[in-house]
Amino acid sequence: GNSYTGDRITGATGKVQIIANGGTQATFDGTGLGIGTTGPNAKLDVLGSAKIGSSSYTTISDNEYDVSSGDLLFDVAGDITLDAGGQDIKLSTAGGNKASFYLTASDVYFGTKASDGDFIITGSDGGSQITALSFDMSEAGLATFNTTPVVGTMTSSDNSTKAASTA
Repeated sequence: GNSYTGDRITGATGKVQIIANGGTQATFDGTGLGIGTTGPNAKLDVLGSAKIGSSSYTTISDNEYDVSSGDLLFDVAGDITLDAGGQDIKLSTAGGNKASFYLTASDVYFGTKASDGDFIITGSDGGSQITALSFDMSEAGLATFNTTPVVGTMTSSDNSTKAASTA
């Protein structure tokens, strides 16, 4: 059986379980701690939801990570990789998909999802916020540049719908 001495519990089977309300609530097997599971598969294995932080603003549940207050910061020493097996990386606000990156074997697409939603590229020019380029989706993607665009040399074999630069 198990032995209890001071502040130690020793499990004779190599694992210690906390059982309440007729079910296993936590298991420690020497390599991992399982909460809500009888066999942890990692150093910390939680079956169900876990609330993290002093005010429980962060919840991890199945395939979702929720932060109910404030911002979320990913601060890593290396790279951040988003690997979407479904080929879409979605950008949402308040649960609604506003834009997405769609990946194929060789191409990357970016699209706005709102009907007639424009795509706008902004930046800082000498400390002033500017709109460098905007695509008006209500006008079939009409491109408006902040200044005259510079276009490379065009030849007679180019598609006749291409605009010639005045630069």
